[in-house]
Amino acid sequence: MLTAIDLFCGAGGLSLGLEQAGFKTVLAVDRNEDACATYSAAFPHTKLLCTDAHSVNYQPWRGVDLVAGGPPCQPFSTGGHQRGREDNRDLLPEFVRAVLEVRPRTFIIENVPGLASPGHREYLREVLEPLRAFFTLTEPTVINAANFGVPQNRKRLVIVGTRDGKFTVPDAEKCERIPAGSVISKIPIGTANTSKVVYAKNPD
Repeated sequence: MLTAIDLFCGAGGLSLGLEQAGFKTVLAVDRNEDACATYSAAFPHTKLLCTDAHSVNYQPWRGVDLVAGGPPCQPFSTGGHQRGREDNRDLLPEFVRAVLEVRPRTFIIENVPGLASPGHREYLREVLEPLRAFFTLTEPTVINAANFGVPQNRKRLVIVGTRDGKFTVPDAEKCERIPAGSVISKIPIGTANTSKVVYAKNPD
């Protein structure tokens, strides 16, 4: 079975997708305690490190097939201050360190489209440069999850690196869009959330 590491795993959405694609996530890392609690409940057999990524030694995991993750997007999001490398939440270098220590067959980075904007493009090229000695990287590609069977407009920048061959992003035109209403039940699931709801000004 193919194995994977999920960095900045949050509640486990990426691990769920990897599982559906035939991967077994053997290690997950995140420092948010609430997210870790949710992740451990959903993936009890995955080793979860609820800690700062800076403190993790990835060398014992060398040989895992895939390293995947979405480093915190706040430093590059158009909804924020876009401080990039000056933002202490920028963990792109930590993702690169993990890949270099693990030396997987493939890695996947997902982030907000703003990461490849003119203001951050040179930094992105610079931070990924050490990986080019071992991997063939795709160009930063913005995809909409709605074009790949997800019932939500969600645009994300994706970069894939492979050690063998070259990866090609699948043709989105061949995928059928699924309307959100087809997956939303009128019957509430679980317990009511008492949190204050703030609606987006421009929802997808």
